[in-house]
Amino acid sequence: MRLASLDIAGLRSIDNQILGDCGNFNVLIGKNNSGKSNLLSAIGQFFSFLAKRELAIKRPPLGVKQDFYRQGPAESISLRGTLNIDAGVLQEVYGLIAAESPQVKQAIPVVGASDVVDIELEFLAGPDRFGYIKAIRHRPIDGEGMRSIGTARTLLELPTDIAGALASRAEKSRLLAEDASILDGVRLDPDEWVLMRRGGRGAVVYGLRELSQPRIREIQGIAARVEDPAEASRELELLTSRLRVQQDELESEKLPGMLTVFAGEVNSVPEHIKYLLQKFGEFRVLHLIDRREPIGRAEAGRLLQLKMSRGGGETLKAIQQTVSSLLGVEIDAFASDAPERLQGRRNYLPDAELDVDEFLVQVNGSGIREALRLVLDLEFQRPDLLLVEEPEIHLHPALEVAMMRYLKSVSMSTQVFLTTHSTNFLDTGDMRNIYMIQKNESTLVRHLNIDDAESEIPKELGIRLSSIFMFDRLIFVEGISDELVLRAFAQSLGYNLGQANVGFVVMGGARNFTHYAAQATISLLTKRQVKSLFVLDRDEREQIQIEKLLGQLGGQAGLHVLKNREIENYLLDPVSLADFIGQKSIRAGLRAVEVGASEVAEKLPIIAENLRETTLMKRVAAQLCGVHRVDRNKLFEEADRTTLMDAAVSAISDLEESITALKSQVSEMVHDSESEISGMWESHKMSIAPGHEILDNLLKEYGLRFNKDRDSGDLALLIPKDRIPSEIKEMLRTITS
Repeated sequence: MRLASLDIAGLRSIDNQILGDCGNFNVLIGKNNSGKSNLLSAIGQFFSFLAKRELAIKRPPLGVKQDFYRQGPAESISLRGTLNIDAGVLQEVYGLIAAESPQVKQAIPVVGASDVVDIELEFLAGPDRFGYIKAIRHRPIDGEGMRSIGTARTLLELPTDIAGALASRAEKSRLLAEDASILDGVRLDPDEWVLMRRGGRGAVVYGLRELSQPRIREIQGIAARVEDPAEASRELELLTSRLRVQQDELESEKLPGMLTVFAGEVNSVPEHIKYLLQKFGEFRVLHLIDRREPIGRAEAGRLLQLKMSRGGGETLKAIQQTVSSLLGVEIDAFASDAPERLQGRRNYLPDAELDVDEFLVQVNGSGIREALRLVLDLEFQRPDLLLVEEPEIHLHPALEVAMMRYLKSVSMSTQVFLTTHSTNFLDTGDMRNIYMIQKNESTLVRHLNIDDAESEIPKELGIRLSSIFMFDRLIFVEGISDELVLRAFAQSLGYNLGQANVGFVVMGGARNFTHYAAQATISLLTKRQVKSLFVLDRDEREQIQIEKLLGQLGGQAGLHVLKNREIENYLLDPVSLADFIGQKSIRAGLRAVEVGASEVAEKLPIIAENLRETTLMKRVAAQLCGVHRVDRNKLFEEADRTTLMDAAVSAISDLEESITALKSQVSEMVHDSESEISGMWESHKMSIAPGHEILDNLLKEYGLRFNKDRDSGDLALLIPKDRIPSEIKEMLRTITS
């Protein structure tokens, strides 16, 4: 289940806004007091209500005066969420409907893999405030265009007056259930019972103090008339049974009016609605606010418990590896030394201490403590949805980047919403879901596209992207996919980029090499003793071109030109691709594609073979598409000796001659390229055909597409370290050593 959008009306600073087109990783940016926290709170409160597994509740998480828009005259808050929900859940719902109401069986629709459920919540003000699910609707969605198709089906419409009655009933049922549970856990001590009877009506046995006031009065009535503790225990057992019977009777009562469901109007809550509520309630949410509890004994205790429990060691090891890879520190938990007088006591449990690099966590910097707080909460709780406010608090810029990458990896299985002021969380080349939050009279939400993000984020936040100078080593790469793959390979190989303080600079293509490799930039980095490495695709580069690039660096930075055509050619691993296709089909909301590694291995050479003509065209295009322009220096020299008009005409004539000469060489150029391709094609086609096109054409055969900027890193993580090419291993070893 995933949140696709949330329509918010009447909440705090939000009059009426939609947080729409939500993805797996969503970033909310904006100035202080713009309403970012209110938006996260709206998401949290939406799922907090669903976690109650009730149609209506008294005293909901929203509804006090300060929750309403401008604390003004509005009498309700509305949250309408759209959820991408598993098709199997909807099919089960309709199966229950068919069993409950056979007369509507023919009207039951076919459930699509991309269909959504709209859930509308309303929270009412007043002394008897309550919140309720106003409506639930199933909406069919076009899987490719993600547009609504067909008619929405009403699964529930709940009138306000009926919701109020349900809220009161749910409150009574909750109290009965809680009281019965407390009584179940009580084992009456005879001495305590005697003391209670002596203490009069005001005294209650310790284990019963959490009961509701009506139940406490009943217990005091039993105490007044029953002296024998054994008989009192039997009376408490009878009371517990009566409470459970009352709860069952309450649940089965008919409603004072009608609610609307798929089959029509009913006066009780049907099983398919109860099933939906159960599924909604299973959704796990972790909301980390900006003022978080300090990390300490609680986390140490959980780690120590893993360390001491059967099978917990592997989980602990995985957490330690995650922390080491991300933060560059080693963590462990130990039982602290306690005085002998405590150790001898009954039920003594050892206190726990958390060590970071062999020092107590309390003596570490605030950045490490804050980062550990977030990581351990995530690793312990494994939520379905993470809401986190300003994860960059107290973090060094290099650690910000590491944290952003960690949260991006987490978003593969956990939907993430975060608020931030840091540009390190606004990597627009790797983002699809950035929201600008602004406030005039009320909070405004604007979903930015990539072009908007690049132009408006610096203007809105008033900050510069200068964290590049906070790293000890820099890897300059052509595109975001290169960075994602190299980071994934480094993680698999155990090369700690965080510990080596390695940063990446995405150049936006090899054409920008000259800009990034300018003498002034390289000299500055050299003076700061920043180790730099440029990693370029092989593409159609000849050795003479590579030597020219090396000459431009002047020995002050490293250059690695890939042996294969591009980074995606290193991802053509059949076993990993088979796993990736299955996972991607599930993430796309489709039925899981089951494909074997042998099938992929057979398809890859065939797909590469079909790209032979494309490979030849790219090779010829690289030679034809060089820059041809007027020689500026010659133009000025000619102008000194003749008229400007004559100099310009002469310069253009030279350009025409150059183009004519190139035209005469085309036949030879194509022939030479064909000969060169033919000589190596059979043995090297998997490394010289465009890797990203091979991958895309492979995925097309299974109804999917390969987006290298989004998928390359995920695929690279699936490739075991023993199948990562030695060329890449050696390059990463060098930069991290």
